[in-house]
Amino acid sequence: MDSGRIIWVGAGRGSEALRGFWRRFKLSGGRLQAVAMDMSGAYAASVRAHAPHALLTFDRFHVMKLMNERLDDLRRELVRDANTREAKEAIKGLRWLLLHRKENLEKDAASRLQRSLEINQPL
Repeated sequence: MDSGRIIWVGAGRGSEALRGFWRRFKLSGGRLQAVAMDMSGAYAASVRAHAPHALLTFDRFHVMKLMNERLDDLRRELVRDANTREAKEAIKGLRWLLLHRKENLEKDAASRLQRSLEINQPL
């Protein structure tokens, strides 16, 4: 992790893509401390089976993608379930506010974010 070197790239989406890596790694006598990877369940299962002590780190792109999808789903659900116009208005444009750092928001945007979060507790 310190060097940032990629030590293996396999073709495919299943644990089969890692078979050659595990064979070569075992012969090298090395010990994995951490593994950075996408969020493939097959890859994670393979790492857990062959190196249960290694720390798994998922790539930022896929983590952020899942977070944004869940946020969008939750906002849509809140709009559907909102029973007042104020609640619906508080959600409108909220995604933009949520994706910015609080310290980078203008004063009125920060107060709007706070009000929207108070009205929409699940967020």
